[in-house]
Amino acid sequence: LLPLVRLEEFEAWKPTAAFAAFQTGLAMLALGEVVQANTYFEQALRIEPQYMAGIEEILSGQPIYDGY
Repeated sequence: LLPLVRLEEFEAWKPTAAFAAFQTGLAMLALGEVVQANTYFEQALRIEPQYMAGIEEILSGQPIYDGY
């Protein structure tokens, strides 16, 4: 993931780097790697603070309802 997150150095690629960090955080969380998930979530937030609401929702433990 490091090469993807390093894209944040280029303004046009910041959203991609934040998305990569966020998605990797989700994958780490699914694998039970909570510490690593938090590290990636922190990276995503540092790059794009707009991910805060989504991360808080995920970490709240509330069931996710997608309409089905």
